[in-house]
Amino acid sequence: MLKEFAISSSMLIIAILCGTVSAEKSQIGQIYPDFPDINAPKLIVGENFGDDVEVWQYSPQQEGGKVGEPLPDTPPEGSQRCNIRDRENQVIVADVSGDIVWVKNADGFSKPYLINIAKPYWISDEKVKQGDVVHIYGFGLRFRILLWQIILCLSQMRE
Repeated sequence: MLKEFAISSSMLIIAILCGTVSAEKSQIGQIYPDFPDINAPKLIVGENFGDDVEVWQYSPQQEGGKVGEPLPDTPPEGSQRCNIRDRENQVIVADVSGDIVWVKNADGFSKPYLINIAKPYWISDEKVKQGDVVHIYGFGLRFRILLWQIILCLSQMRE
């Protein structure tokens, strides 16, 4: 009788552990292409997409002076559900045109992913004085659309 109890308890523990491992929100790792000039579906790479996945997008209205505001955890009012062309557990091909993207599965929304932004990868100097020239290389640094602004934020260094 003790042996049967030990076996049934072990099976119950294994069943509980296996059931909780698969329950996770989706995670977006990267979206490509990550710029607005390409009128083509976006490739979303991440984890835990599954069959019940939805892709949501939002394009906020320009309201000057709100740099550094945190992104919303869930799609706000005015967000749109995107057409999904294909999906796998780690890859989604979807028609995305918004600036903020979420992936939703049965466990909820992923963290927001911001696209169409400048991504500097290399800056020539760590410290500069006023009037010095700084070279910055990366993606999204071109000024093509009149509504866009590239803002370089400086921080005061402690000495």
